[in-house]
Amino acid sequence: MDIDNMKSKTMRIKAPEVGVRNSEHAGEPTQSLVDLLKATDQQHLKKTRQARMFIMIATAAFLFAFVMTLLDPGSDDRGRERQMMYGSIVLVYVLVSIVYVAGVRKLARVDHAVPVRQFLQEAERRYRFMQRSDWMLSLGGLLAVILLTTIGYAPYLSRLFGFGDDPTAMYILFPCFLIIVAAFGFYFTWKNWQRDRAPLWRQIREMQDELESSWNDVR
Repeated sequence: MDIDNMKSKTMRIKAPEVGVRNSEHAGEPTQSLVDLLKATDQQHLKKTRQARMFIMIATAAFLFAFVMTLLDPGSDDRGRERQMMYGSIVLVYVLVSIVYVAGVRKLARVDHAVPVRQFLQEAERRYRFMQRSDWMLSLGGLLAVILLTTIGYAPYLSRLFGFGDDPTAMYILFPCFLIIVAAFGFYFTWKNWQRDRAPLWRQIREMQDELESSWNDVR
């Protein structure tokens, strides 16, 4: 096989039908994998921007409540407690906002004009379930959320659930509750990935294997 034939073969490679349950693409003729990835990237970028806006609005709302407790803290310990509660939520939302802003910037900088092999390599990392950096960020974020919210809410929750003014038990129970919630969130995130993004990721891997096989034939 000569180089010209190889180029011709590469240009004709199309993705097989992708079983993505997306009404936007349903019923349309099979597109090339690169074109489908471009459309999906743009759709994901739009959703991420919308979610970022919601998170920033929520952050502003809790920040306003926190500032109000600073202006009128009250004359007892409850005012200080309210400050800790609202302050912890503000810090959590700030951390989440930073993550979303970074995600939007990363998606917006995706270059769809790079060579096909490079584009597929980058897309494979982008569409896999979680990268190493995602694991580190998720674990670090979870620890930060547990620490901040436990400090802010343990005294209030201790009284709410009848443990009295000693929040020691709630300092143990509340983090366990948050870990369970995070575990459910992780599971449903994985299920959503399996439904929405895993089919594309598998198609990317198949396309990469085809290209590698073709290049090996040239050699």
